[in-house]
Amino acid sequence: MIFGPVIALIFVIILGYLLLKDYNPHALLLIAGLLMLGIAMLMKMPMPQLLDPSGLKGFDLFVLIRESFSGTNANVGLMIMVIGGFVSYIDKIGASKALVDLALKPLSVLKKHPHIAAVAVIPIGQVLFICIPSAAGMGLLLMASVFPILTGLGVSRITAVSVITACTAFGLGPASAMTAAATHLAGLDAVVYFLNFQIPIAWPLSIVLIVSYYFVNRYFDRRTETGTVLKSERAKERESGDTILSETKNPLSPQKETRHAERSEATQLETGTETVTVTGTETESETGTGSKSEREKERKSGDTILSETKNPILPTKETRHAERSEATELGTETVTVTGTESETVTGSKNERAKERKSGDTILSETKNPLSPQKETRHAERSEATQLETETVTVTETVTETVTGEDEQNGINPPKLYAIIPVLPLILLVVFSEIFDFLPFRVKLDTTTAMFISLFFGIGFELIRTRNVKKVLSTLTSFWNGMGNIFKSVVTLIIAADIFAKGLIALGFIDGLVNLSQSLGLGAMGIAIVMTCIIFFASMLMGSGNAAFFAFGPLVPKIAKAFGVDAVKFILPMNMAASMGRTVSPVAGVLISVAEIAGVSSLQIVKRNVIPLGIALIFMLLIHFIQW
Repeated sequence: MIFGPVIALIFVIILGYLLLKDYNPHALLLIAGLLMLGIAMLMKMPMPQLLDPSGLKGFDLFVLIRESFSGTNANVGLMIMVIGGFVSYIDKIGASKALVDLALKPLSVLKKHPHIAAVAVIPIGQVLFICIPSAAGMGLLLMASVFPILTGLGVSRITAVSVITACTAFGLGPASAMTAAATHLAGLDAVVYFLNFQIPIAWPLSIVLIVSYYFVNRYFDRRTETGTVLKSERAKERESGDTILSETKNPLSPQKETRHAERSEATQLETGTETVTVTGTETESETGTGSKSEREKERKSGDTILSETKNPILPTKETRHAERSEATELGTETVTVTGTESETVTGSKNERAKERKSGDTILSETKNPLSPQKETRHAERSEATQLETETVTVTETVTETVTGEDEQNGINPPKLYAIIPVLPLILLVVFSEIFDFLPFRVKLDTTTAMFISLFFGIGFELIRTRNVKKVLSTLTSFWNGMGNIFKSVVTLIIAADIFAKGLIALGFIDGLVNLSQSLGLGAMGIAIVMTCIIFFASMLMGSGNAAFFAFGPLVPKIAKAFGVDAVKFILPMNMAASMGRTVSPVAGVLISVAEIAGVSSLQIVKRNVIPLGIALIFMLLIHFIQW
């Protein structure tokens, strides 16, 4: 029946549109799945088999949700929750920070090559991401540790943020929630899938990312030159109401200066809401004009008083004076104007102090103006100092934002703690089917390895702190981490499972297979189509998990229809899901790191989309060449 697949396709299109409008993906997947199952039931199409049906078809829809909850929580859901709890715990005791600090030591040798240092973070971060499989958590951790190092080496902020997000581009390793779901669908052991399938395709993709990020970031950084940056900073100063004085670097000759003196020079000094206009054709001497009481009235009214020169300078002195630039020091209250050589300061010291207290604008005069060369260097130093101060402020903000909790808790983890995040991976590899060094068989799954590593961490903390009560209280972070993963990831898996069952019930898979066969695509063609769908769905949803969990359950039936091993479909979809998240402006990792770095997530996407697009094409080529 053709109507079923068409209805399913309409649901997919509507779902994509609503996700683009930022609707909650959990609710959308669940409701869309139930609606499709209800339509399939009315159309008397084959329904999913239930272990314990209620006897009433309407109620059976909700029995399906219950069985999905119980089945998911008993298998992959529990594994993912324990992984989430372990990640939260190692972050609480500072083990994640210890691992990152140790891994970043090699960057110190690349001080003279900032762009190489930037891309060198990518393979290091990807290895760390295997042990700390939380994209947003990993991004924040690298922002606290890597970001200040890269900016200190001269790497631009947007380049530093782009390579940090690139570290989360591949969801690899037995501790990854996506890997757990993939191995469940493919019927493989997590370590076997990681070592035999993920690693062989991940290392050439990493090389592609490193090379492409190097050239892309260098290209964009060269377009954004220092002059453009300074111009942008000055534009911000204008918007904030700072005073800008135009400086004359090429003095006029005496003859031209005479003609120039006939022109009215209007220089407006804006300080807050006050404006000072200096006009005239020559140096004026007004000392003695006006009574003292009038000048006091001017001070009380908030006017700015400029000290006038008693004796105008001679043309020769004036010529030399014209060669001196008027240095103006930008500020919110104090403006420095380089004046003439002989000046009269009007008013007593007490009166000037009153003026400062009353908020009047005071122009401090410089009796010995700088030479043009010195002034130019002075201006350059001022601008450099201002930029350096801003960079330091950003760096301090990042460190304070991300690691403030650790500093408050007084966490200064020993270097030995770096072994804790890696311990689950070591246990799983050592006691896997690949190694057979023991006289007896040891079977170790991911969930058990996480619990073993958790208690190793507790033992380390007991030795370090010698405070049983405090150490036991840290377990709260483990339970909280499990709860957070349940409400965000496990519920998403369940909703996506219902959605997938609805698509299958309406015959979407059968229609897709028939369409691909009529077009001559075959298994390889449908795998490429599914991989691209996953990539763009991840961009749309901002979550690789959501996209993979929504379409992943369709794979076993597609693979069975074509007589192909399911892992050939699962592997490229697994990689494409995490890659698509890295170029999504609504992804949690991009939003969080962009906020800390003071850039927009769209700027990060602009840097990421070319390298990840190249990596996606390269992955499809090398995977399907080996098909």
